[in-house]
Amino acid sequence: MKDSGYLDDFTGKISQIVSKANNLGSIIDNKRLVRKLLGSVPEKYIQIVASIEQFADLNTMQFQEATGRLKAYEERIKKPNKEEDTHNKLLFTKEDAKEKSKERKCEHCGHGSSNQGNFGRGHSFGHPLVYAFPHME
Repeated sequence: MKDSGYLDDFTGKISQIVSKANNLGSIIDNKRLVRKLLGSVPEKYIQIVASIEQFADLNTMQFQEATGRLKAYEERIKKPNKEEDTHNKLLFTKEDAKEKSKERKCEHCGHGSSNQGNFGRGHSFGHPLVYAFPHME
């Protein structure tokens, strides 16, 4: 499999080869097929291959299961295209701006803080008890 190739194309080719082999009377067992698949994927799949080899029973794993695990990993590591990435950044920026502009108010007395970092430090600086427990004014 080439580094730039997609997993669907590669597994489709393998399935065609297996089908042709079956038509010619040669049976390729599932164990061998899974091992060949895991051994021939590009290096970017090395983490999932190592995980599959460590935690799954390759002797009983079906080819479709191995393919499914690799496809799930491929979807996870896919980089979004530039337009999607820009859109996500803009949404984050808008949400971030909304959060920063919120005025926070005390749930007990309604005293506001304009998000200056002093929220919850007390309402009166003259009396230590009020400073420690601002809601006991």
